[in-house]
Amino acid sequence: MTANIVIVEDEPVLLMGMLRGLAKSETLTLCGHPSAEAALDDLARSTPDVLITDINLPGRSGLELIGEIQQRAPNTAVIVTTAYRISHAPQLASLDGITILEKPVDLDALRRVVDEKIAAGPGAGRNPFQLTDFIQLAGMGGHSVAIRCRLPGGEPCQVDIYKGEIWAASAGRHQAMDAILRLVSEAVTDLSYETLAQPPAHRQITDRWEAVLMEAARLHDEAGRSPSENPTTAARGDPAPRSGHSSEERSDMAQTQEICQKVVADVQDCLAVGVVDLNTGMLMGVHHTVPYFTQTYLDAVAAAAVDMFRGKNVRRVEELLSKQRGTEIRDSFAEVFVSSIQVFHFMKIIPDKEAVVVMVTKKTANQGMGWAAVRAALDDIKASLP
Repeated sequence: MTANIVIVEDEPVLLMGMLRGLAKSETLTLCGHPSAEAALDDLARSTPDVLITDINLPGRSGLELIGEIQQRAPNTAVIVTTAYRISHAPQLASLDGITILEKPVDLDALRRVVDEKIAAGPGAGRNPFQLTDFIQLAGMGGHSVAIRCRLPGGEPCQVDIYKGEIWAASAGRHQAMDAILRLVSEAVTDLSYETLAQPPAHRQITDRWEAVLMEAARLHDEAGRSPSENPTTAARGDPAPRSGHSSEERSDMAQTQEICQKVVADVQDCLAVGVVDLNTGMLMGVHHTVPYFTQTYLDAVAAAAVDMFRGKNVRRVEELLSKQRGTEIRDSFAEVFVSSIQVFHFMKIIPDKEAVVVMVTKKTANQGMGWAAVRAALDDIKASLP
């Protein structure tokens, strides 16, 4: 039995990436729309089992679309993708039974959530929320609650959140992060909550709630991988190319990965080098030396790189400049450098290939040497691409 999935996203690259990411499943019928109006027109012909929508859309907003969908088809499961979760927190908190995924969208997490929504059946999870929904909403709102539920075998579970931060968790005999991982990995039942007037006596978890959920997702992702797909194994060699590529494409990818591996080896304090297709957001080659750089993480970095060079905010700036100067300005960014808390990101467009090379280094790396290495490898990378 197939499930009908409708995706609403006005950013063409992100829409194509989600469609391609979900197309691996033969049990899904996929349809993508750039606006709420187009999705509502399609709703008149068929009812979606799962709606995936952004909030900021041209014309009618994603919030209006969700309200309309829930009126017309109340059993439709809803997944919200947004880069502005905090600013939309009050409106999102008022919606029943939604799951929120932050942009850039993690394709593995998206596939997992879609599978969970379909497996739960029509209307499932609308009231009460799923456990991760409770945690997200409590974290975003800074609430103090004790969330209770049961594992499939009936074992009682509890997550204590105080002022928006996770303090403690238990799931059967498991405690702290082990409990969180089990709760995220298994289908829990009997979800309920009550307000916490005082903080729990002992704090087991000190990381922020966002970091806790991301770590649980990472551990869950790694646990489900075969040895050939394990990120630790991939870090020691070249990750296996994704299915669906021809032998010629796999050969190109292998050559690109060899070049990425050489740059990582040659640049002091380099952590990873990858090549991203700006049209699809897919990795065309990558090599890294960090075990916890999972495919999920790499996909997220690739999507972020695409957004920096071809995102809708960049396009809006280019449109304004085009109007002011009287000539069309497109694809104006050639290089981007980002300094985060722990790492540097060097990004440079590969001329005539609609691709970008991304290098991640420790902050101890020399920036001048980093740019020199990226530019020196550009010709070899370009020659390896189809």
